[in-house]
Amino acid sequence: MDKNNIIKRCQNDYNLISNTTTKKGLKIEATLDRNEYEKGIKVSDKELEEINIKFNKKNPKWNYTINQSKKRKNK
Repeated sequence: MDKNNIIKRCQNDYNLISNTTTKKGLKIEATLDRNEYEKGIKVSDKELEEINIKFNKKNPKWNYTINQSKKRKNK
């Protein structure tokens, strides 16, 4: 898949996600990030400890929640 097709697919996914609502009023907010990022960057154990991340027990590789960083909460 070339870069243009990936961008179109991401834009389509963004449109679907950002227009999602529920009967009880939940609205999803999404932002399409068009920045390019370097692949293969390793994160140290110390850096990982600074991220407020909780891994799902059933499938931790794919399901996790990242909350406000521990450092920023204390400020």
